[in-house]
Amino acid sequence: MPGKHVHFAVDSFSVTPSPAFYVKPLPLSSEPITPPPLSFIGSPYACSPLPSLPATIHPLLAVSNTPSLIYDLSRHISSLRPSHPSLSPHRLAEPATEPPMPSLIIVCPHLPWRIHVKARQQNGYITVADVMDGLYRALRLNSTEAEFSFLPSHDLRHRVNDAYKQRYRRSPDVTEYEHEKAQGLRRVDFLGGKNTFMGLSSTGEGPGVWQLNVS
Repeated sequence: MPGKHVHFAVDSFSVTPSPAFYVKPLPLSSEPITPPPLSFIGSPYACSPLPSLPATIHPLLAVSNTPSLIYDLSRHISSLRPSHPSLSPHRLAEPATEPPMPSLIIVCPHLPWRIHVKARQQNGYITVADVMDGLYRALRLNSTEAEFSFLPSHDLRHRVNDAYKQRYRRSPDVTEYEHEKAQGLRRVDFLGGKNTFMGLSSTGEGPGVWQLNVS
């Protein structure tokens, strides 16, 4: 059974994002997002729903010891920063994969869920920004007591609980501290404090499934 320090609640918090290198987040929701109709008029890219050839991930998203995007997955998406100041924010609008695809799935050994990311714009393909926003929204969701109890060992439950406490204790002000503490466990806490985005790598499950690497 969960320890007495673990709390579970429903998300209702919003943060005013920074205008720099900004990924505009969609409203947080546990409901699946209906993808927009595929439309390629005026688009320089052709979207391939079922590519017959292996797909490659955008260099900004590729796994690396020195990732191009600096992002703590436990923080608001507005905190995302480029690793080099010359990196143009416009690159966030580029297709996340080659060939471009309308959706992809992200898996992680630390998470018992698959994260489904779908295109947000009428161009019909997933962008780099879609991937990062999809990660933020999926990991921001509150976890349930049943999900926490399903963890296979006391050690894992202890790590997740510690990650939750470390996360709210890092809050920059008292208001956020109290809110995050009261809101309770979020799915990002299942990373056990390994919150640094290190990029995506192939899984062998096909061109539409990528692994989230963290440290």
